[in-house]
Amino acid sequence: MEKLRFKFTALGTADGKTNVICVTSIETPNGHIYEVPDDLKPANKHTGITNLDIYMKIKNSLKKRHQTRTLWIPLTTDLKKIYLDEGENVQFGDQYLEEITEVTRSSDIIANNTVPENKNLGKTAERFLIEKFSSKTSNATQWMNEFENECERFNILQNEEKIEILKYLLEKQCLDWYSSMLRKLTVNSEWAIWKNSFCETYGNKGWSQIKYAFTFKFQAGSLLEYATKKI
Repeated sequence: MEKLRFKFTALGTADGKTNVICVTSIETPNGHIYEVPDDLKPANKHTGITNLDIYMKIKNSLKKRHQTRTLWIPLTTDLKKIYLDEGENVQFGDQYLEEITEVTRSSDIIANNTVPENKNLGKTAERFLIEKFSSKTSNATQWMNEFENECERFNILQNEEKIEILKYLLEKQCLDWYSSMLRKLTVNSEWAIWKNSFCETYGNKGWSQIKYAFTFKFQAGSLLEYATKKI
């Protein structure tokens, strides 16, 4: 193999404050794509590539979070030793990379109107590169945009999947809102309705919900939390 195709993605750090360039997948000339494990994604661990002149141009091309660039990189003798073993199996670090396979799921979802049982959304949510949302998160709209970008990155595209995986990304004080939405709409509703409700509830620090709370007897705690329980 004389070259490999590397996908570079600008992702947010765990605290969400800065971006880091990551190598998210590696493709062979015959079309096989391999996922790079999360702990090995940061580009600073791929010194064989970051030392190349091409890497500066890659950095300059990724200025916004979730931007991607996919490039074929010729394999020098050193790069070949890093990413391929003697049998030309794709590797990095001390492990072989897992091949990403295309699975057709649309027909199952349409037929059953449910999320396939073989997709563990809880485990997938743990791999999202965003912090859980809480009532203290400063920008609900920005967080929701990043949530949707992460859903796209992990091929979470169906309404039911987005609604279900959202609960794994909410802190305890926001789960009352989720529970009330679930009671009213169920998991089979439109994602856009959930998204709009989320942004309206938390996008303005909940002032409309606070006003709503005054129609009930309020004793203690957060007015926003009290209001969402009453919805």
